[in-house]
Amino acid sequence: MTNQRQPLQPPVESDDHILDHIPETTEIPHFGPVNFQVTTISHRERMIVERMQAISFVGSPNTVRQQITDLSHHIEFDEIMAQTLIYDESKQHYSYELLKEIVDTL
Repeated sequence: MTNQRQPLQPPVESDDHILDHIPETTEIPHFGPVNFQVTTISHRERMIVERMQAISFVGSPNTVRQQITDLSHHIEFDEIMAQTLIYDESKQHYSYELLKEIVDTL
């Protein structure tokens, strides 16, 4: 969001600390329908994260299966593009295995 790249960081209890300490960007980024000329920088990053989390599938296999099913009642889709930002690589691979199992049952 700020164009200041860094490696994936370990998990934290709350996003608040991270979002409250994001270095400000020196450029006005373009990110979907967000008008960056009007919204202050500190609120923009939080708003982007919240919008991205709102369209994320998170939880147990049963919860994620239900989230995908619920989404399919609102929009028609024939593929899911998944990205998981999990710090522990073995857990990241496991999450993809779980997603595959879920999708295979739909």
